Amino acid sequence: MKELYKNMRLTGVFLLIGFSIASFAQEGPAIRTGTVTDTDHKGIEGVIVSVQESNESVVTDASGKFAIPASDQATLVLKRSGFLTRTYAVAGNSHLEISLETAKILAGDDDLVEIPFGVRHKRYLTEAISSINTSDLPQPSTSSMTNVLAGRLAGLSVLQTGTQPGNDLSVYRVRGRTSFNFVNALVLVDGIEREMADLDFEEVESFTVLKDPATLSWYGLRGSNGVILVTTKKGSSTKSSINFTAQYGFQTPDHLMPALNSFEYASLYNEAMLNDNPSATPRYSEEALNAYKNGSDPFLYPDNDYQGRFLKSAAPFQRYVASAQGGEKKVRYFALLGYMDQGGLFNETKGPDYDSNNGYKRFNFRTNVDFDVNSNLTISVNLAGRIENRIDPTLGTLALMGLINNTRPNAYPILNRDGTFGGTTEDQNNILGALTANGVIKARKRLGFANLKATQKLDMVLKGLSANLLASYDTKGDYTSGFTQNYRVFDATGAGNPIPYRTETRMAYSTAAYANAFRSSEIWAGLDYDRAFQDHQVNASVRGMRSEVIDFRSRTDFSQRIQGLSSRVEYSYKQRYLLKFVGAYSGDDDLPPGKRYGFFPAVSAGWIVSDENMLRSSSLVSFLKLRASYGKTGNTEIGFGEGALRRFPYQSRYTRNLATNAAGYQFGTGFALTGSANELNIGNPYITWETLTTVNLGLDFNLFKNSVSATFDAFKNRRDGILTSASIPDIIGQTSGDLNEGIVDSKGIEGSLAYSKSFRDFRLVVNANFLATREKVVYQGGQGGVPDYQSTIGFQTGSGLYYISDGIYQSTAEIEAGPKSTLSNQIRPGDIRYKDINNDNIIDANDRVRYSFGSPRYFGFGAILTYKIFDLNAQFQGTAGQKMNIRTVIDTGPSSFNRESLKRWTPATAETAVYPRVGLANLGNNRTDSDFWVRDSDYIKLKTVELGVTLPQSLTEKVGLQSLRFYFNGFNLLTFSKLDLDIDPELPFLGRGSTYPYIKTYSFGINARF
Repeated sequence: MKELYKNMRLTGVFLLIGFSIASFAQEGPAIRTGTVTDTDHKGIEGVIVSVQESNESVVTDASGKFAIPASDQATLVLKRSGFLTRTYAVAGNSHLEISLETAKILAGDDDLVEIPFGVRHKRYLTEAISSINTSDLPQPSTSSMTNVLAGRLAGLSVLQTGTQPGNDLSVYRVRGRTSFNFVNALVLVDGIEREMADLDFEEVESFTVLKDPATLSWYGLRGSNGVILVTTKKGSSTKSSINFTAQYGFQTPDHLMPALNSFEYASLYNEAMLNDNPSATPRYSEEALNAYKNGSDPFLYPDNDYQGRFLKSAAPFQRYVASAQGGEKKVRYFALLGYMDQGGLFNETKGPDYDSNNGYKRFNFRTNVDFDVNSNLTISVNLAGRIENRIDPTLGTLALMGLINNTRPNAYPILNRDGTFGGTTEDQNNILGALTANGVIKARKRLGFANLKATQKLDMVLKGLSANLLASYDTKGDYTSGFTQNYRVFDATGAGNPIPYRTETRMAYSTAAYANAFRSSEIWAGLDYDRAFQDHQVNASVRGMRSEVIDFRSRTDFSQRIQGLSSRVEYSYKQRYLLKFVGAYSGDDDLPPGKRYGFFPAVSAGWIVSDENMLRSSSLVSFLKLRASYGKTGNTEIGFGEGALRRFPYQSRYTRNLATNAAGYQFGTGFALTGSANELNIGNPYITWETLTTVNLGLDFNLFKNSVSATFDAFKNRRDGILTSASIPDIIGQTSGDLNEGIVDSKGIEGSLAYSKSFRDFRLVVNANFLATREKVVYQGGQGGVPDYQSTIGFQTGSGLYYISDGIYQSTAEIEAGPKSTLSNQIRPGDIRYKDINNDNIIDANDRVRYSFGSPRYFGFGAILTYKIFDLNAQFQGTAGQKMNIRTVIDTGPSSFNRESLKRWTPATAETAVYPRVGLANLGNNRTDSDFWVRDSDYIKLKTVELGVTLPQSLTEKVGLQSLRFYFNGFNLLTFSKLDLDIDPELPFLGRGSTYPYIKTYSFGINARF
C-alpha cells in the first residue's frame, strides 16, 4: 500500500511540474512540400501528415500533395485509413516523395491497435489481440449494438441472452468458459469499466479484444476473463463534418413453437387420462370434441389462438443519430445526439388510460473534446449520457409470454357473451385482462459518464517522458412509475350464473419514484516513456489505479474498492526482435485483510521473420511474425464480486430472528417466543482470487503482396483457486463456506484469415475466423463419496448428471422384466427406459452419469464487396459441437401440450414415435434429465447483412453534401440448424414460453455527411 501511494504521489508531482513549465518562443521551421503515393505511384488524398515533435498537421489534396512547416531534424507521421501508418525523417530535404503501403494486417482504419493505455502498430505486437473498426461493421438494427460483433473476431464468442425491447443484450466470452464461476469478459469504454449497452454505435471508433497475459496482466485481478476495449470517436484538426443517420425498420418474431387447436388439445388430454388410467372416463366427450372441431359455440367450447391474437407480426424500430466532428490545431471535438425507439410485439394492449405494450426509447448524447493547452499539455474531456424509458405490462413481459404459450387453447373464452373477461378456477389469468386491465410499469433510467484525461510531456526532465492522468465518474439512477390494478374473470360455462374469480381494484397513476442508484469513480495516474536510440526502441509505462463502486441496488451502502499498480516495459531491436514485460500489483477489499493483494507478471516476445534477409525479397511471403507469451492473471468475480449476493466472504454470517418469528425459541416455563440469532455460512479467512496461468504461441503472416493475411494462436490455460463447495460433516449443522480448491485446465486454437483484392472499380474482402477449445475439470470440491462415473473430474465445466436412455418401453412385459424405477409411482408403456448403471436392478439417482455437453467450436465468415457506388457487407456466424437439452420444450404436462406433442408414443406409432407418451400424473420418469432429450444444435446464421448505394459525389456536391448513402440492413435473417424443432439454437432456453420471441430485423436507412 505504501509503495502504491508513493508512486501515485510521484505521479502528481510530475504533473504539477509539467503544468508549471512555460512555453518558449522558437524560430519558425521551414516549409516542406511533398507528395504521398501508393505502391502504384498514384497520389493518395486525405492522408494526415503531422510533425512528431509538434502539433503541426495537414491533409493531402486530391493529388496527394502537401506542405507543412518542419525542421531539418523533424520526423513526419503519415496516417490514412487502409494504409500502414508510416514515419518519415525530413533529413534536411525541402521536397519529400513518400509511399504508403496497404495495411498489412486487417485491423480497422489502419494497423494501429489499442492496448491498455496506449496504441501500437499491429505489426509490432507480441500479444494475441483482435480488433475491428466500426467502419467495417454494418449499422445495428436492435437496441444493442454489440450483436453486430457476433462472428467477427477470433476468440470472441457473443452469446445473445435476450431479445425483448431494451434488453436484447449479449454475453461476451473470450476463449471459452474456463471456470465454474463468472467468466464474462471485462468491458472497458475509453479505459473505464462500463457496459457496451450504454453506447450508441455511432459513438464508437473501434473494438479491441485482449486475449493473452501479455496485455491482460496489466489489469491484475480483473484480467483473467479477457478484456474488450471500446474506443469512442475523437475530433479532428484537419477535417470537419456533420453526419446524420436515419434508420427505420421492423422486427418480426421468429421460431415460435406452433400451438395446438382446442380439438387437438382435448384429444391429447383424453389420451393422457387413459394412459394414466385405462378405465378413466375421458374429460372431453365426443360432443365436446365435435364442438371444438366445428367451432359451433366459441363461448362454451372456445378455440383460442393466443399467439395469433396477442402477438403482432411485426413491431417498428427506428433510430436517428446526428454527430459533428472536427476542430482546429488547438481544439478538436466530437459531439453526438441519438434517439432510438423499439416497439413491442404484444397486441390488443390499449386499456382505458394506458397502453401496456412493451417498448423501449433511448436518448444518447456525447461530447469528446481535446484541448492543446500548449505544446506540452493536452487535456481531454469526455462527457456522455443516456436516458432510457421502458414500458412493460404489470404482470411482466416474460410472464405474459408464458401465458401466451402455455395457456390451454380451450381454457376460457377470452371475452364472455356479456363482454366480461373469461376465466376458470384453473385459469384466472386472462391474457386480455393482463394486457388491458392489470396496469402498466414505466421504468426510467438516467446514466451519466465523465472522463478527464491529461497528458503532460516532460521532455525537459527526460526526453520521451510524459505524465498521464485518467479520472472518471459515473452515475446511474432508476425511477419507476405507473399503476397496478386488478380485474375480475367470470366462468360462464356452467348452467347457473357466472362464477367470479379475483377481486377488481383500480388504483390511481403513481408518479415517478426513485428506485435505486449506482455510483462509480476510477482514477489512473502514472508515467510513460517512449524513446528510440538508433536501432533500439524502448517503451515503458507505469500506472497507479483506484476504483470505487457503490451499488445501492444490491450492495447496501458498502462501496467496493479495487486498487493497484500496473507497469510494462517494451523493447525492440531493429523493429524486428521484440520483448515485453508486464506486471500488476492488484488488490480487492472483498478479500481478507493482509491477503488482498497479489502480483501478476507476464512476458512476451516476437520475431518479425520476414525482415530477415532470407525472406526480405520473397514474392510469396509479404510478412511473417512469430509470437509467444506467458503470464498470470487474476479474477475476483468468483461469487462475491459485482452483482453477487454477499460480500466479505472471509467473515461468517449471522441472521437475527425476531421474537414473533417462528425461528425464535422458548425460554423458561412460558410459551412466548424469544428472539434469536443463528450463524449462516462459515467464513473462510483464507479465501483468495482465481489465478489463470496461460501459455500462448502465435503466428501472423501475409502472402501474395499482402492480399492474404492470417493470424493463428494456440494456447493452454490452468485456472486454479476456483471457489468450490467445502465438504463438512452434517453434525456441524451449518452451511459451509467455499474453498479455493477448484482447478480447470483448458487448451485451444483460434485463427482468422482474410483475403482482399481490388480490380479497378471492384473491391473484395473475405474473412473467416474460428475458435476451438476444450476444458477439463482437474479438481472440484464437494464430491466426497461421489462415484467416479458421477464425478466432474475430467469433464468440461457445465456438465450435469443425466440418466442414459435405452429406448421406450413398448409393453408391460418389458417393464416387468426390467429394473424397478423410483422416478415415478408407475411406469407404463410409452415411458422412457433407462440403463441400470450400477446394476442394482433399481433405477434411481445412483444411475445418473456425468454428462458433458462438450465445448462448442465457434466460427464466423463473411465478405465485404464494393463496386462503384454499391457495397455489400454480410457476416455468417455459427457453432459446431453444440448440444441442447430440449426437455423443457417438449414438456409432457397437460398445460404444455404443443404441436411437438403430436409426435408422442402411442401403440400405433410405437415404431416412429419421437417422444414418450403423454400423461397427466406420475411423469417424473419422463421429465427427468436424460440423454433422451439431448439434441445436436449446431447452426449457421446469416447474422448481419447490409446492402448500400452511395450517390456519386458529382450529385451530392450540388446539394452541399460530402456523401449520401442509402442502405438496407438485416439481422438474423437466415438460420440453418440440425434441430428439427422450431426453436432458436442460439438463445439460452429457460422453458417453453418463458422467453421473448427471437427477433428478425429488416430496416432501411440513410447516411448523410455535410
